Amino acid sequence: MSLRQSATDLWRAYSGVVGDRRRRAVGFVALTTISTLTEGVAILMLVPLLSDDAQVDVLGHQIQGDDLRAAAVVVFVVVGIAAALTRYAAEKSALRFLADLEAGLRRDVTARLLRMEWSAFLSLRLGDVNSATLLAANQIAIGALFFMRACGAVIAACVLAALSIAIAPALSGFALAFGVLGAVVYRIGSRRALRHAEQLTVRADDLGTAVNDVFANLKFFQSTGNVSSSEARTGTAYDEYASSWFASQRYAPLMRSWFEVGAIAFLGVTLGVVLAVEGHLTPTIVAALALFARLVPRITTAQEFLQIARVHVPWIDTWNERAAVAHAAERPTRHGRPPTFTQCIEACDVGFTFPGTGRAVLRDLSFTLAPGRTIALVGESGAGKTTVLDLVTGLLTPTAGSISVDGVALGDLDVEQWQARIGLVLQQSPLFHASVLDNVRWTEPDLDEMRARHCLELAQASTFVDRLPEGIHTVIGEAGGKLSGGERQRIALARALYRDPWLLVLDEPTSALDAESEGAMLRALASIRGTCAVLVAAHRVRTIRDADEIIVLADGAVRERGSWSELLAAPDGLLTRVVEAERASAVGT
Repeated sequence: MSLRQSATDLWRAYSGVVGDRRRRAVGFVALTTISTLTEGVAILMLVPLLSDDAQVDVLGHQIQGDDLRAAAVVVFVVVGIAAALTRYAAEKSALRFLADLEAGLRRDVTARLLRMEWSAFLSLRLGDVNSATLLAANQIAIGALFFMRACGAVIAACVLAALSIAIAPALSGFALAFGVLGAVVYRIGSRRALRHAEQLTVRADDLGTAVNDVFANLKFFQSTGNVSSSEARTGTAYDEYASSWFASQRYAPLMRSWFEVGAIAFLGVTLGVVLAVEGHLTPTIVAALALFARLVPRITTAQEFLQIARVHVPWIDTWNERAAVAHAAERPTRHGRPPTFTQCIEACDVGFTFPGTGRAVLRDLSFTLAPGRTIALVGESGAGKTTVLDLVTGLLTPTAGSISVDGVALGDLDVEQWQARIGLVLQQSPLFHASVLDNVRWTEPDLDEMRARHCLELAQASTFVDRLPEGIHTVIGEAGGKLSGGERQRIALARALYRDPWLLVLDEPTSALDAESEGAMLRALASIRGTCAVLVAAHRVRTIRDADEIIVLADGAVRERGSWSELLAAPDGLLTRVVEAERASAVGT
């Protein structure tokens, strides 16, 4: 690949991600050019300072001797200060460019990931998500910054070279030879570094996945004595990433050292030739060599920065791939009718098949749920219970049949407004490293402590919350780790109630709880009965005893439906067998 093609590819790659921040990049290059030009003018003041017979014609007046040298000193100081201030402005602009670009890339890919269809998001690794939002955005921004600085350094080198050749044309041949040397060195190093950089993006994804797998399941690894194996796994990922990073970065200092050796040799040859021909160094040659001495670091910097920018290009490819996948699976924007819920939620012959599986996980499900009523879904794991909940909340879209609210298809409603009126309690409900109060009002714009306390009372949680060191203001640790499972579930229920929901969705809310905690949850649910519609999926029969209708699912289809008493009246019914099995298990325990 030619140097020109390489530069073109870099320009295309980075201009695509920089977007509307190009103006700031152009401003940085302009400031760098002005700074270099003023620096060159300051160096040119060496000519009158070192010359005995120099003179300048200013508006018809000849300035020479001490007057010229005094004027040269003044110009040197003024333009030198101007160069320093302009250089500071350029660097400040560069840092702002880096911060804005990194934040923008993170916002962009995060927004796309958040708007993915849930079924498509499930196919992603959490390590890939973290890599795209955190590491890739950072690496792209760094690469763009170095590419921008490289452009500034190239223009600065051209300015200094032009000034040097203008006052000493005889040096142009040497300067051209030196430029060719730099191009050759860059081409050799960039090819090798790029190969390692491509491997680095793969290692970064593996690293993110390894760390997430370990720390998201630390309790399991500590409880089973697998800390050492976890440490070994993450250690291997760290070492592989470190090796790939070192391999991708080592060519920049290597090329810089080669180039500096060439620069020293060039200066030595130039000085030798000038002394051999002229017998001494003239002020003009001294100024030209001073300009060249400032030129060499610019070329070295440009070469090194281009190399770093090139090493970061694979991150752009990775980021673009992740963003494209997320964009292709984006949920359609639904700005439909504002929802109401005064009549019923109706599911009509609903079916669902996960994309790419070809296997229906739900078939021909119909039900009607009115405000204040409760429907319970019962069945073994894989029966389709959670899928029903996800369809009603709008997380998934039916592949057959329809779901409507007050006679309006869910797809024709503003789904986000509908979801804002749903309270959700999962089997493992998420809690956050914040106070109880912040967890209860999580994502809600209004902080109402009295309302939060009332919801905690409804959720049978106020007693244990009041016993915490700082009460409702106690920080409960990462994922609520300072609380028991039952306490976490009751805070999750309080959070669901804080939304004043039309619909309360419960996905196995008591399956992981002991009898005492389950009893507290059931009392909490009984206290809010009739205040909102409830759709609950459960294994344990105690959770569903008071439901207005129970739907028994098996292999995605309805096998039985009716009230608790109606279903138990059938001696060979599925629910009857579930109840008997649960009783036998309790006796055995």
